[in-house]
Amino acid sequence: MIRLFRPPRAFGHCFEEQRLLPTPSLHGQASFEDSEGMMGQKQGHAAHATIRLSKLRRCIAIVGIAILVLLLTAAYRSKSQPQLASDKTGRRNAQILHLVIPTSDLDPELCRTVLSAEILHYPTPTLVRWTAVAGEGLANAQRRTTAIRDYLGKLKGHHENGTVILLDTVSTWFQLRPEVLLSRYYGVIHDGNQQLAARLGVEVMQEEGIQQSIVFATSSTCGAAEEQCSQPPESLMVDKASWTTAPHYLDQGVAIGRVRDLFETYRRAVAIIERTEDLHLSELAIFTEIFSKQEYHRGLLRSSTSSWSERFHGWLSGSYAHGPLARKNATGPRHKNNANEFGIGLDYAGELAFDTASNSGTYTWERHATIPRDILSSMPPFWMTTDSQLPAEKTWSDLSFLTNSHTQAIPVAVYHHHNNVTDANAHQESWQNFWLSQHSRKLFDAYTSVPAMPLAAVIDHENVDQIFWDTTIGEKAGVKWSNETWVGWNELCRGEQLANEIFGDGLGEWTSPAL
Repeated sequence: MIRLFRPPRAFGHCFEEQRLLPTPSLHGQASFEDSEGMMGQKQGHAAHATIRLSKLRRCIAIVGIAILVLLLTAAYRSKSQPQLASDKTGRRNAQILHLVIPTSDLDPELCRTVLSAEILHYPTPTLVRWTAVAGEGLANAQRRTTAIRDYLGKLKGHHENGTVILLDTVSTWFQLRPEVLLSRYYGVIHDGNQQLAARLGVEVMQEEGIQQSIVFATSSTCGAAEEQCSQPPESLMVDKASWTTAPHYLDQGVAIGRVRDLFETYRRAVAIIERTEDLHLSELAIFTEIFSKQEYHRGLLRSSTSSWSERFHGWLSGSYAHGPLARKNATGPRHKNNANEFGIGLDYAGELAFDTASNSGTYTWERHATIPRDILSSMPPFWMTTDSQLPAEKTWSDLSFLTNSHTQAIPVAVYHHHNNVTDANAHQESWQNFWLSQHSRKLFDAYTSVPAMPLAAVIDHENVDQIFWDTTIGEKAGVKWSNETWVGWNELCRGEQLANEIFGDGLGEWTSPAL
């Protein structure tokens, strides 16, 4: 699991200095240190010197033991685990984070999505417009995927190494901050690469250009013909007893990846649509086909590179290949940088996103006795720069979250396919259970007062410190179309009735506190 970057604590007392300068904390707040409590004192220097000398010796011993343990651990891992090439530890990289939402219109459901995203300091959403025509399923899929491909192609020219959070539906609520989403994204990539290295070997991965880089959400149901739906490797099964109902199929509800990699995936999707004659082919089936072919090819590679003992053990266990199709034990020629490799992996644990429509009845709203470390390490829920009468004393441990019943994971994003939201009252009740809805107006006010700052800082799967920025600086409380046209909150979410449904405080439409 990738950990959020924060100062080490275990040996902090070994390097304390006497100072009275403000030291920035993790989230930019200032604190004052007077570590020895000696300011203004004239006595006891000899005694304190003796104590410091004793402490120094003890610290040297502790650090020496810690270094020895780390060296031994590294030596053991280098012999027992496959190693992947990585960048130099400690490197820093600044990149742009994009939040992209394809839509055919300014749907009112966008309001809750934008509100949750901006309160939690995600980048300003970019809307990619496409034209929907009733009854034209395949044509609509072509229009939509083409619009997304074109926009990603535009981004590729300027930010090809940037990261995109792509939402399939306008009704997506964020319940955790972007640093949690990004750290989990890198965690899925790291785990996937390690498993591929164990199954294929690093040399094969490098030769074939195989590297995880895109993560899709999962669903309990397959979006295509059953023979196209790849099963996950047994090592990724979270709960084998209930695996038949646990989400483990590709779902395009949320996808995260580098700009250039998502562009290539959508370029392939458009190509498939343009040559198909199946008028009933869905967009989800297209992405399932892309993923299935990738997994099938990886299965062929494993068949041709595994030792006889590995093949025999895999045959006995039934988990030999990565799962694609019925021909998973077949062998075939390898093609360098093959055309079926897109670096796609799935969020099997449901930590990144959760679909409440296809996974109905498999989630609860609950307060957790133990909150995951990545959530506790993120910026507090009611962090603010001004006094806006928010419960600043509350932490993540005081809140209730929508929780995946299968894995007990707290997903970062919760989405609802709009066509499946048939009970408006149940939808509104879910929103009222959402932790930030209870203070949404004040949180939105506080968001507009925060100065320009990085969206997140996390250590990625290659030990590089990634600093994420937004492309929009100075404009808040709204969205932008892909042509850079700005749409303010009151234009996007106009009307007193809608405002009361969203904010739930009876105060009518939102007005900026700066006005």
